[in-house]
Amino acid sequence: MNTDGTIVAASPEVELDDRYTGKFTGYTGLYSIAFNRSVDSCAWVAAVWDDQAPFTGKGFATPFKLGFNQLGVSVSSTAGAEMDAPFSLIVAC
Repeated sequence: MNTDGTIVAASPEVELDDRYTGKFTGYTGLYSIAFNRSVDSCAWVAAVWDDQAPFTGKGFATPFKLGFNQLGVSVSSTAGAEMDAPFSLIVAC
C-alpha cells in the first residue's frame, strides 16, 4: 500500500472499495485492508518499504485484526511515533 492508502498490487481477495481499504482519514499511520473472505484463520505480516530515493526513514508496520474480514496496519518510526509510510502486507490462509 502506498503512503496515501492507494493499493499498489493486490490479490483478487482484497476489497478495493476505498470505503473499506485505504488510509484512515484524520489519522497518521493507520490503514485498513478489507477482504472478500474471512481472515479469522489466517496469518499475516507487514513491513514498511521504500517509495522514495533515498529512503527518508525506517519504521515498523504492525498488522492487527479489525473484523472477520478486515485487517488494520499501524505504521510507526523506530522511535515509536506514528508515521505515514508505504508498506506490504502478506496474508496466508
